Amino acid sequence: MSVQVMNDMPFTLGTELRYSFSHHKGWESAEEHTTTLDPKRKAQTFSAKCQVPDRSVILALYAGADIHYGKFSRTLCAHQYLYRGNWADPIRVK
Repeated sequence: MSVQVMNDMPFTLGTELRYSFSHHKGWESAEEHTTTLDPKRKAQTFSAKCQVPDRSVILALYAGADIHYGKFSRTLCAHQYLYRGNWADPIRVK
């Protein structure tokens, strides 16, 4: 996974990027991780890898960071689903 954080807005960027990998294999929970962000930098790129089990046919990637403006606070996040093979083409989220 590669995440690019652009900090060119009037909001204050938080100091933490939270990300996870979910294999969707049974009821196992996602691998959750965090890394540090520098709120003063205009652009930051982060990369991470995970091992996908052979029996897993889908991998969900999630990443999010907090922004602040006065008392307002919100988590901005993104997600992407990766499918093994073409079995899900008729029903997959695009």
